[in-house]
Amino acid sequence: MKLQKTYLVIILILASAALASAQKLPDLPNKPKPKFESSSFCPAVGLVSSDHNDPDLNKAKNRIDDADKYFAVDFDEIRKLVRPSGVKKTKRSNWTQETRDAVAESEGIPIQLEGFLTLTLRSKKQFGAIAEGKELCNCQVTEPEHIDFHLWLVTKVGDKKPKSVVVEMTPRVRKHHPDWTVERLTTIATNRQRVRVSGWLMLDQEHPEQIGKHRANLWEIHPIMKFEFKQGNQWKTL
Repeated sequence: MKLQKTYLVIILILASAALASAQKLPDLPNKPKPKFESSSFCPAVGLVSSDHNDPDLNKAKNRIDDADKYFAVDFDEIRKLVRPSGVKKTKRSNWTQETRDAVAESEGIPIQLEGFLTLTLRSKKQFGAIAEGKELCNCQVTEPEHIDFHLWLVTKVGDKKPKSVVVEMTPRVRKHHPDWTVERLTTIATNRQRVRVSGWLMLDQEHPEQIGKHRANLWEIHPIMKFEFKQGNQWKTL
């Protein structure tokens, strides 16, 4: 009987420790104000000549400021983060003020997330990141230095994209990090090295059809401001 009570106490202690270690998304009403390139290949609002352009979304994507602090959060806090009611695949200016306010409660929080990169098959090869093509946020240009890198972060090795959080490296930030290459990211993914991503929490309403196929939800870390990988017992900055 005493042994059973001892086991019960141990289980309760471990459960309490697990709950204590779970890191919630912080309540941050006063978020850092975004900063943008003063001279850029494309304005922060994206391709203004397009009727499909969403300036509000693009400004969230194209910020370049680093945060004083990134809040480490549990992976499932982002993977299961609720999409506010009223979010549609339309320009944000078409949303109700209530919906915009609901998104703004979480968007723009500087967060840090740990996990592993998934590999993506393209042209019969596996890649740890995908260099995307033209996008309105980058004025539809396709030069290698002016496109986004899409990465998929999962909580454990072997998890697939339906359980992933999308994280993105943007050209405006990537130009300050010459080692942020598809080749280096592929090596990290292939070696199954744990990674730690720091950046800005953002909702991308443009891809609802990908939920359950290529992502868990619409919340992303976009842009990534710092990328680290585990080498032995040490974190290394890429």
